Amino acid sequence: MIFVFMKRMICSFSVFLIGVQVAVAQMKAIPIKLDDKTQKILQDATSDHWLEMCASAFLGGIMAVIAAWVGFRWQTRKEEKGEKEFNLRVLEAICYEVKILQAIYDEGAGKLLKEHKAGEPFFRWLHISQQHFTVFESNAEHIGKIDSELAKRIIAIYELMKLMVENFGVNSRYLANLDQLNSLLRANPNDQNLLRDKQFCWNQLIQQAELLKKVDGQLLVAANDLFAEFEKAKQRDKCS
Repeated sequence: MIFVFMKRMICSFSVFLIGVQVAVAQMKAIPIKLDDKTQKILQDATSDHWLEMCASAFLGGIMAVIAAWVGFRWQTRKEEKGEKEFNLRVLEAICYEVKILQAIYDEGAGKLLKEHKAGEPFFRWLHISQQHFTVFESNAEHIGKIDSELAKRIIAIYELMKLMVENFGVNSRYLANLDQLNSLLRANPNDQNLLRDKQFCWNQLIQQAELLKKVDGQLLVAANDLFAEFEKAKQRDKCS
């Protein structure tokens, strides 16, 4: 079919050329006579052998384009799969870090905070190193490449954990101030300024304990939401 079409096109073009030469010759009143070279070109142009060569070149070009497109799609899918697997490993590491921190917290300050009675200070010192969230901080640049819902939950829980650490730090400073005031009051038990400062510090500790319990509850919900969303992401990855 391609051969026939191309043959007709070339023949039509050849006739067109001859017609143009005839028309020009008539206008100039010059008789038309094709030389041997021109006749040979026209004969070769209308031969099946020449058409086969053109068709082969045309089909070869198409096959080359298709092969390049298939190779590009294969490479793109390979890169997408590699990136998806990497993101999943980052998610696993983050969830593992959250679970470890949660377990340590629940066995220590978290357990005591749950047993804390309302209206009282939380007499618990908490000393935490500056490297609180190693996995999260070292992979923060990859969070934007993760599923938006998961990324939102990851950021939310780490912000809550940072807030909890900060609030424990504030609580510890109030406890240090209370110890200092008690020490001063032992030497000057009737000092009104010291007594007023102690009452203020005591009230601040009560407020801080309520804030710690509030953030503790938010953390529990955020952690459960993160783990549930992570399981959904793993299922979607298996199905895709």
